[in-house]
Amino acid sequence: CWMFFYGAPRGYQRGYARKMNQGLVEGSNFRGMLYLEASLTKCEKKPRKKVVESINLPLKEPQMVEYYLRADVYEGTEINRIKGFGDEMFVQIEVCNCIARSSEKKIPDANATVKWYESLISDGGKKLKCIGPFYLPLGWNENPEPVQLPDVFIYLCVKEFGGDIEQVSYCRVPLSQIIRPAPSGKGTHRFTTGATSKWDNGPVWHDMKENQALDKYADNIFPGAVLIGLNAGPKDDLQDDQKQLMAPPSLARPFSNDALFKEVPTDKTPEPPSPAAADVSSDEEFGGDGDSKQNEQQQQQSKRKRALTHARLTIDCIQGSNLPAMDGGLFKKSVTSDPYC
Repeated sequence: CWMFFYGAPRGYQRGYARKMNQGLVEGSNFRGMLYLEASLTKCEKKPRKKVVESINLPLKEPQMVEYYLRADVYEGTEINRIKGFGDEMFVQIEVCNCIARSSEKKIPDANATVKWYESLISDGGKKLKCIGPFYLPLGWNENPEPVQLPDVFIYLCVKEFGGDIEQVSYCRVPLSQIIRPAPSGKGTHRFTTGATSKWDNGPVWHDMKENQALDKYADNIFPGAVLIGLNAGPKDDLQDDQKQLMAPPSLARPFSNDALFKEVPTDKTPEPPSPAAADVSSDEEFGGDGDSKQNEQQQQQSKRKRALTHARLTIDCIQGSNLPAMDGGLFKKSVTSDPYC
């Protein structure tokens, strides 16, 4: 399967960036993807800690489906500019190295409100007016095994005087939360099989976090929040039978469809439970004698020493994609790059 790797911004290896690259804290950037196979086998003796072998496996890369992300950026609140970087900021959204940026907006003062109202489009998604393409395995939504989907990154960015872009704050949004697969009783807590796309998500406020690998904000400064609508799905969803681009659903862009919400009913506030219904005996609420005995037995069993079982973990790394260049300076003899998954 394809595994997605995350870490610090490219070129950063020290301090807080090292913690990101070692998986001790959340990574702020996509660092590539790796196609691998993993297996676990029981063995009698403790295996060696590390064994590296060259393998020549036949490539069984799954068939991939072209996906796109639709990102509508509305406005930001409590946006704070960065001292020494001018007074303009822009939003950047990225998924699997597919990047789209908004226009630059002036930040007039501290805790400012900024309005963009733009639909972001990447270079590869101009025809479909989306961000992409990125690729997911065919039938991923029907696989009962754990499936990893990429994360979508939202950045607030500034430009240095030389033109370099600094991603001063970020927010990671799992693609599974955007597509919201329907529950089916299969899979794990990280993934449930179901829908392959979701195009009618409305805008949501996303709280930004300071990118501490860069550490550009002053102490105790909230980077702000951005109102963004995120939707995603395969390419076929965006075109009709004549290959014409279809308009976004009304729910996805509510500010241009105000009349729609007058016809959508809302749930009423439920009535509080009656005192009689809320009067539950302590035995029913906390468990009777049988439950307490069972808990004691479980605690005793957990205290018993369990015999250690040795196992060998085998990971076959087959192919890499979108991997970063090795981080390091011009005057270093050795360079390192250690993104994590």
